[in-house]
Amino acid sequence: MKKPLAWIAALSLLSASASAQLPCGGIAGVDVKIDPPAATLGQMVKLTLSNNSGQLIQLPSSCTIQSIHPINCGGIAVFTPGCAAVITPIPPGSTAIFFWDQTDDFGNQVPPGQYGFNVFYYDGVFSPFTCCPTVQICSSPPTPAAEVVRLGAPPNPPGFLPGVTSGPVIGATWDPVIDHTILQPGAILDFVGVSGTVTNIPSPLGTILCGTAPGIVLTSGAGVPFAAAIPADCGLIGAALCTQGGSVDAIGAIALANALDLTIGTF
Repeated sequence: MKKPLAWIAALSLLSASASAQLPCGGIAGVDVKIDPPAATLGQMVKLTLSNNSGQLIQLPSSCTIQSIHPINCGGIAVFTPGCAAVITPIPPGSTAIFFWDQTDDFGNQVPPGQYGFNVFYYDGVFSPFTCCPTVQICSSPPTPAAEVVRLGAPPNPPGFLPGVTSGPVIGATWDPVIDHTILQPGAILDFVGVSGTVTNIPSPLGTILCGTAPGIVLTSGAGVPFAAAIPADCGLIGAALCTQGGSVDAIGAIALANALDLTIGTF
């Protein structure tokens, strides 16, 4: 397995869900989104600046960003787009988009690492605001994420289903769910155990399929998809870990479902 402990440590610090958009500047409702937040070499990166503030904001040029910098926006720029020096309004409910092909000012592919987008705008009376969303450029090739069902011996019910909207992809939210037509219909709480080791230990609760130490537990309401935000960390690409679902009913009875053996990918 590749770096399972690093993945588990990172996951244990996450909130219950990932935010696809981040606040930009000091105006509530002005947000920015980077897609993907972690990209492979040469992959197109899209930045979207959204104005849902209820007031006009204005860009100082025809471009959504001013420049792109290594690490954050405090260093020397690697790329500065050619922009017309004209005030560009973004009315409420509108967006502005910028695409970056990962090249510098000379048309060369930038090295792997973190890059910050310098976003600068004014409000309606020309008060300035800025933010610096970042993207991780990974040296790893495109890697498919995997969720392999493992029932164990004796087999557990196959009630732990793969991600509803996303598999275990860096920078995304992995959202598996427990199917209660298959596992414990009277459940009030679902859980997922996360571990770096694979086991097969029969027990009165069902077969234990993932090691118990070290590990963490994610919880959700019965039948509600889990929301595990996976960091945009290139070092997690290819990492393997074991996850197992289960449920608890109103009297505290625990039932274990199958495992999903994961490989963290880029798509």
